Amino acid sequence: MGKAKMAIDGGLNRDRDVILMSQRGTYSADPALLCPNVDEFNAQVVGLVYDARSTQRLHVEATKACRDKLAGLGADLSAYNDTQSAADYDDLRTVLGIVQWNLYAISYGTHLALVSMRLHPEGLRSVGLDGIVPPSKARSAESWSSARQGFDGLFKACADQPACNKRYPNLSAAFEKLVQDLEAKPVTTAVALPGNEKPVKVVIDGGTLVNWLATATHLAEGVPRSLDELARGDPRRIARQWAGWRTNPKGIGVTSHGLSYGVVCSEWSPYESRYQALRSGREAYPSFPRSVLVQAPQFPSLHGPYVARTLSSATVITIPYEPHVVFATSKCAREIAVSFFETPDAPKTACVKALKPLQFETGP
Repeated sequence: MGKAKMAIDGGLNRDRDVILMSQRGTYSADPALLCPNVDEFNAQVVGLVYDARSTQRLHVEATKACRDKLAGLGADLSAYNDTQSAADYDDLRTVLGIVQWNLYAISYGTHLALVSMRLHPEGLRSVGLDGIVPPSKARSAESWSSARQGFDGLFKACADQPACNKRYPNLSAAFEKLVQDLEAKPVTTAVALPGNEKPVKVVIDGGTLVNWLATATHLAEGVPRSLDELARGDPRRIARQWAGWRTNPKGIGVTSHGLSYGVVCSEWSPYESRYQALRSGREAYPSFPRSVLVQAPQFPSLHGPYVARTLSSATVITIPYEPHVVFATSKCAREIAVSFFETPDAPKTACVKALKPLQFETGP
């Protein structure tokens, strides 16, 4: 329902039908390849040292239990990947009697859309990609360079605002020092969260801080203040955000781990060595300890211009000052998307020029 509401609120169905398909393995599909125990591990990990061997062991145990459960359903786990899902979408188009349709894809969906463009181009009139994860860049090594680009952009935005720069100078250096210090000596706190009767224990080490920042794009205005509070000995704001994301009960039992493992383990991880991922991390952040660099962050900044170079009729539009999946947060992005499907060769992009920089919090 969330994606349907997003599409409707964004006006995608104003002059055309919108079709939403539940990808194979997801919570509304049959079979649904769900593993609540992996979700529970992801919630549990907020109270553990991020890179500890004991944490890794629990992760492996949860993953193995997930696989055993899904294999017991009789599902062919090798059939949950981009190639099969792209074929599913093209089969749906054919069954519905649609000669060509438009695709709008967000986040991982852009990866699937690019595969669909390669394997089933005959059914596509136009494709909109929002928050792009290209197959050739979906690697741990790429996530480090992407993280550096995203973090530097955020810190520069603060430096460009006199009030933020005065209150939080040298954010990049402060962040790197925090990562080093916390990896050597993690801090532990307890925070109250909605829906939890008892305070939730949260451990923040260097790896946790890196991954918190990679997922904090929707709270970018408060990032400098949060880092400053942490440096001054108050980890509660970051702890509440990190634990709130990881322990959200609405996320328990709805993630298709069978599908996500199918994609990552068959299409991403086999094409990269541990050494390549570690080397990329060292190139991005030479000051980080090895224990942090072996835990590559999620993708905070992605690859639109790179993908455009491989497509013959691409238009690249950067929506500044917005987080991942701009359709969800930017009225301008929604207007551009609607106009793109009306005239793919000439979308209306004038609204980008009127966008204003975000205003950072500078504390009490």
